[in-house]
Amino acid sequence: MRDTEIEELRSLVRQDRRAQKGPFSPELRKRLNAFLRRRWQAGESLRKLAKQLGLSNHTVQFWRSHWGERKKRSAELRRVEVISETPLPASHLTVHGPAGMRVEGLTVDEVAELWRKLS
Repeated sequence: MRDTEIEELRSLVRQDRRAQKGPFSPELRKRLNAFLRRRWQAGESLRKLAKQLGLSNHTVQFWRSHWGERKKRSAELRRVEVISETPLPASHLTVHGPAGMRVEGLTVDEVAELWRKLS
C-alpha cells in the first residue's frame, strides 16, 4: 500500500527544487516539518522518511533540532574558568611551524630573531 501523502510531498519537493535553488519555500518547509514531526512522534524513522521524501537526512535532522524536543537547559552556555595547574614561565615560548615543526623554550627576543632569519 502506497502512502499518498508521501507521494504528494515528494512531488512538491521536486517541483520546489526545479523552481529555485536554496531553501525550500516557507509554506513547503512548514508542511514538511509538520508531516515529519507527526510521523516521527508516531515512531517512524526520520532517516527513512527523509529518503522517501527525497530529502537529505542532514536537512531533516537540522529541522528536528528546532522542534524543541530536547531540554532547553542542555543548550544553555555556562561560564567556566580555566586555571593552569603549573604556571608557564612568561619568558619562554613555544613556536609551531608548518608541517609539524615545533621549537620550545624560546624567549621573546629569540622568537623575534628566529622570525627575522626565517623571513
